[in-house]
Amino acid sequence: MTGFCLRALGLLLTGCAGAEPPASVPSASEPMTCVQRVQQSGIRPRRNEPSGPQKDLPTVVLTVGTVDVVAEVADDPSKRAFGLMFRDALAPDAGMVFVYPSPRPLSFWMRNTCLPLSIAYLDASGRIVSIADMTPLAEQGVPSGSSAQYALEMEQGWFARKGVSVGDSIVGLPPASTY
Repeated sequence: MTGFCLRALGLLLTGCAGAEPPASVPSASEPMTCVQRVQQSGIRPRRNEPSGPQKDLPTVVLTVGTVDVVAEVADDPSKRAFGLMFRDALAPDAGMVFVYPSPRPLSFWMRNTCLPLSIAYLDASGRIVSIADMTPLAEQGVPSGSSAQYALEMEQGWFARKGVSVGDSIVGLPPASTY
């Protein structure tokens, strides 16, 4: 009887050895999602903070230099605060435009944002007043340096690769936010 139990136990363990890992644990060959990276970073969630990417935002087509950009529109306090948090990727020539009711000094951080981004701050007419690179998951603010009414976040290095610089104008911006 003991020999039978040992053989049965051996077969049972052999069957378990090939079991798939749970779906929530990434394998060594697949990268972690942004949500998983944030969870592992030790960043403590704040009250009412989102736990996944923002979805179904309206979009506009902006002309930046000679390139058309599809930009999601963040035009109220909640959408602006949420921004590009928890995104795993951006499509080529895609980003997010943040719209404010009036020009003001702005500062953006990268809380819960895993993508390396560049930000262009724009005045009310759409002229770029500053451009900066931002570090993923960094919680210190990146200031506009002067009053801005819009901010456009793109994949890091996008503005430099496209030859876009301070003083250039962006066309097609949505109207000023009422929030």
